[in-house]
Amino acid sequence: LIVNGNIVTYFVETFDMPQTRASTIGAVFGLLNICMRSFGGFWSDVYCTRFGIRGRLHALFQQTFIMGVALIVFSTLNNDNCSTGGLLAVLIWWGSFTNMTEGGTFGVVPYVLPNAVGGVAGITGAGGNMG
Repeated sequence: LIVNGNIVTYFVETFDMPQTRASTIGAVFGLLNICMRSFGGFWSDVYCTRFGIRGRLHALFQQTFIMGVALIVFSTLNNDNCSTGGLLAVLIWWGSFTNMTEGGTFGVVPYVLPNAVGGVAGITGAGGNMG
């Protein structure tokens, strides 16, 4: 949520974009939530089928690692080294793995405390809302 709330300002200040263009490109990050969070959960399910709970943890690690690499690449972009198309490509890469990591996190939730899945899911969701 913090990224969604600040990405337009970041584009305006870092890339000298007009507000309308920055908000259109910034909306891509949030819209990736529609499918990529589910894909992260699916990835976790596939790994769980093959490797059990360790598979879920490996899937979450891979998603988080790739998300981190994408964020580092995204943070190096500016007007001097990137076009709008390059910015959009890296934003989609980073946003996809950010949302997949969220889905992968909820794949692990039932194993944290099996007797209180609802409480753990609630705390996990509330933590995500806090940013």
